[in-house]
Amino acid sequence: MSNENKPSYTPGPWKITDWDDECTCTGVSVSDSKGNMLCDFDECHHFDREECRANAMLIKEAPAMRSVLAKLLRWDRCFAIDDPKGLLVLDEILKKAQKIINAIRIENGNNN
Repeated sequence: MSNENKPSYTPGPWKITDWDDECTCTGVSVSDSKGNMLCDFDECHHFDREECRANAMLIKEAPAMRSVLAKLLRWDRCFAIDDPKGLLVLDEILKKAQKIINAIRIENGNNN
């Protein structure tokens, strides 16, 4: 794939913004580190504010999740399943994945 055909991604970190707005039902958005809005949940007729915020938390972690998946793919190409060094690298990747999951749980007020 040539560079001109590769999709560009907005770099992280991303953040969630909550606001009160009489015209919208949720007042939740996801923005990049410069404050540019990436996703807005202001017209969610099927979801309440809590569910929109939970969905926003998943979207907010997209850059970190993409990074973990890319590392996992590189790991798979570089190490045999029983390579001791590879197992250490895999452990670090899994710790990063767990950190993302924990961040989503904490922000959502769910420790399960």
